[in-house]
Amino acid sequence: MKKHLFIISALLLGIGISAAAQTQEKRDLLDKIEDLEIGPGKVLRHDDKDFKVIDFSLIDNFGYGLTKVDAQSFSSKFGRSWEFFLNVINLSINPTKWLSLSAGGDIKIDNFKPAKDEWFTLDNDNYPLVGKIIQPEKYDLKRSKSRLVVFSLSVPVTLGFNFGGCNIRGGAEFFWPLQGKRSFVETKMLTDEGWIENHQWKVRSEKFSWDYMAAISWDGLGLYFKYYPKPLIPASVSSTFNYWTAGLVIGF
Repeated sequence: MKKHLFIISALLLGIGISAAAQTQEKRDLLDKIEDLEIGPGKVLRHDDKDFKVIDFSLIDNFGYGLTKVDAQSFSSKFGRSWEFFLNVINLSINPTKWLSLSAGGDIKIDNFKPAKDEWFTLDNDNYPLVGKIIQPEKYDLKRSKSRLVVFSLSVPVTLGFNFGGCNIRGGAEFFWPLQGKRSFVETKMLTDEGWIENHQWKVRSEKFSWDYMAAISWDGLGLYFKYYPKPLIPASVSSTFNYWTAGLVIGF
């Protein structure tokens, strides 16, 4: 009797161990299938870190940078001119967890300042000009300020390397200035009678331009640098027009 009970107990124990092993094997197989399955919104796991092979996002980041301009009649002081950009759309291809290729669509604003005692205006063809401030008749000019604002649509294309939480990117940005009402020149003069303002719209600039860019970020907060070898401003404004921008970029 004891022998029979021992045999039955051994059989039950063996069946239980076998069932548990099969259940664990099924769980492991399901985990592998989930890890390897790629589709819309699926995440591919690699080295215990989740990342998307193809990542599409809207309103991904924005940045603000200070500009140093080397051009005749423009302010050469770093930070007098500036730029702002907002990334509206971004597509990133990530073959591995440490490498990515990205292309985006940005809205970009450049704000240029002239040298002291200079101001911006437009010629008959709506190209910007820079000249000396003209003393208003019948007024005592106390101070003045002027700026040239250019709106652009840009496409940054970058190659990125990820090291833990650190991301390093480099590439080029191609942009098309908007030639309509969005770009303008503005001059304000403070006199003994108050402010005198002059706005001129529909600024014409180069139809296409580009720059080199590099950025380093950590968990969405980073620094970027851009150098513009192709002038945005026509040669009629300044025979030489070189500038670069350094600033802060914040990701969402």
